[in-house]
Amino acid sequence: MKRNKLSRIILPAIILLLLSVKLPAQSIAGDWYSMMKVQGIHMQLQLHIQESASGLSGSFSVPEQGAMNIPLSSVSLDNQEFAFTFIPAAFSFEGISDPAFSVIIGYFSQGDINLKTRFQREPVEPPAESTAAIKEIYDKEELYIETVSYTHL
Repeated sequence: MKRNKLSRIILPAIILLLLSVKLPAQSIAGDWYSMMKVQGIHMQLQLHIQESASGLSGSFSVPEQGAMNIPLSSVSLDNQEFAFTFIPAAFSFEGISDPAFSVIIGYFSQGDINLKTRFQREPVEPPAESTAAIKEIYDKEELYIETVSYTHL
């Protein structure tokens, strides 16, 4: 009898616990983060992918360049093969996502540049020598000090 009461409490608790565990994304939609080194400069590339009945769309941001939420020209997903383009700057990306849509690995191309790039769901910590990391260390504040000028007669 005690065992039966205990199982009635424990079994629902286990089921609730399993249901509350955060499952990985099952869609390409959402935010993606990468860190690229282009001509010696570390740059964050952020993707914002939306999914609708008409298909995929998205925008990108490169905070180091002040480029925020620029609409992509095209975004596509065929099985796990993911691609996007931005025609005004003549760049593109082609890669493959894992089945859980937690990582995308591929190549970013612009002109003669062809960089292996990895996107992930969590923001990427900038390297210590990057502009973003240096700005965090030396955050600039303006300070005005009023002084009294003494004139000797």
